[in-house]
Amino acid sequence: MMKAQHANRTDDQTGSDVFREKWLKEIRRTRRVYFYQLWSDQRKERDISLKELFKWLHDDLKYSLSGSLNLLLNLRKYGPLIKRSYKLSYLQQLYRLAYLVFVIRTQAARFRLNHLFEEARWKRVKDHAFSRHIRIHNLLLGYPHRDDLDIIAHKLKFHIHCSRHGLPTPEILAVFESGKQDSSFGDSESLPKIDLFMKELSGGMGYGIKKFTYQNGVYLDSNGNSYSNNELRKFFKEYSLKTKPILIQKALKNHDCWKEFTGGGLATCRVVTGKSPFIDEEVIPFFATFKMPAQNLYVDNFSKGSVAAPIDLETGIMGIAVSSLPQRGKFRFEHHPDTGRKIRGSVLPFWRDVIDLSKKVHQHFKTIDIGWDIALTDNGLTVLEGNVEWGSDVIEGPSGIPISDTYYPEWFDGWAKRRRP
Repeated sequence: MMKAQHANRTDDQTGSDVFREKWLKEIRRTRRVYFYQLWSDQRKERDISLKELFKWLHDDLKYSLSGSLNLLLNLRKYGPLIKRSYKLSYLQQLYRLAYLVFVIRTQAARFRLNHLFEEARWKRVKDHAFSRHIRIHNLLLGYPHRDDLDIIAHKLKFHIHCSRHGLPTPEILAVFESGKQDSSFGDSESLPKIDLFMKELSGGMGYGIKKFTYQNGVYLDSNGNSYSNNELRKFFKEYSLKTKPILIQKALKNHDCWKEFTGGGLATCRVVTGKSPFIDEEVIPFFATFKMPAQNLYVDNFSKGSVAAPIDLETGIMGIAVSSLPQRGKFRFEHHPDTGRKIRGSVLPFWRDVIDLSKKVHQHFKTIDIGWDIALTDNGLTVLEGNVEWGSDVIEGPSGIPISDTYYPEWFDGWAKRRRP
């Protein structure tokens, strides 16, 4: 049986290099194409109209202006700290940001997400996926499976699917859609007198999430606004009418043994698993990252500032943690910036159970690889959601190891051969 590794390959180097180069070739093919490349590629095969040419030029101009603005904003906001902490001059930062935007053709924010201000990581900049694996999957693997996408992209359907298969998932207290409360989940006019979480049914990446803390008979949001029971129900109805349908859940609490790894928000473990192309019904864990909210964050998203640490799949030992946004003036942490709890070298409690649950959940889905967000609450392990577009940033950013250096390219090649007619 082939073994997944969240580390450099240590087996047959010649074979792994072949898969690695094939993978990187596909990654490079997904880069943005400029107008002169389109012109060169297509003018020999067909006539190109002026309208098409002007559209290409317009798209390039728009991309250049947007990219330039974003890289300058990143340089202005984070440049001083990076210069001070990593001895990287403004000119060097500008060069790296421009290289990312205009040569690698990705977002300026990847500079922070992948910690490319660190010299060792910058030397491998061409080997990072920058989430382009998503497009490769769609093109070569028929990915994701349409049934799964319908379930995973909709939090209510995901809850129903997990419950039907006996998989632990958070309880839903209420659903609001088009300005009305769905009676299927109770239509009581009284909300529970507990801390609540609001999520959009089709939301993602932390968008549309709001926490309401119950205190002294009212519900307080993160901006200090207070709501009575009736006022909060009215807010939910209006939000669902004007924006998107929402669900209401109990605000989950960390289990005691995970509590010190977070500043207060719910910590989660992102585990990416894949179905083996070589052994039917086998599910392989590829990568794992522990996401720990810091300061006042109540979401675990790495892109929004949570501290994240890579996890060794075999031992559950965590590496040094990083953040994409500075916490207390730092981007790297051996201890949690709020609690002081040691991260680097610590074994994540209940690690084997986390892996077992992620593999078990994947057995009930058809998509060949999915990223699972799993929490350990005061009521035990629970799967919060699945991510068919699991994003490489939360894997490559904390670990510093490009996906190209892992077993993943070999796994991908196995599936590409199976799907090829």
